Amino acid sequence: MMVNWSWWSGRRIGRYVPDYDATLDAYLAQLETHGVSHGVLVQPSFLGTDCSYMLDAMRRAPQQLRGVAVIERDCRIDTLTEMANAGIAGIRLNLIGHADQPLDRWVSA
Repeated sequence: MMVNWSWWSGRRIGRYVPDYDATLDAYLAQLETHGVSHGVLVQPSFLGTDCSYMLDAMRRAPQQLRGVAVIERDCRIDTLTEMANAGIAGIRLNLIGHADQPLDRWVSA
């Protein structure tokens, strides 16, 4: 799993960064154990906008999983279309730590 590292301290950065990997196999086993047929993966903030781990997991169980991606303000429509085709059903906008921007700036992007 890719994690943000502070190059100068060698430590992980972010408000919350778990000290374990959340594997697809473990998640699918949890679904099965509890009799849940489908699941939704939500991109964690500490991975930023690199949704490759989540998209790979969704490709491995396309009939069972959907996802919520974190995107940049300037995310291209073709990228959003590719994500939708891969099973992304929603987006998250991480606005913490950014200058206040009206929602219409995101909508217009």
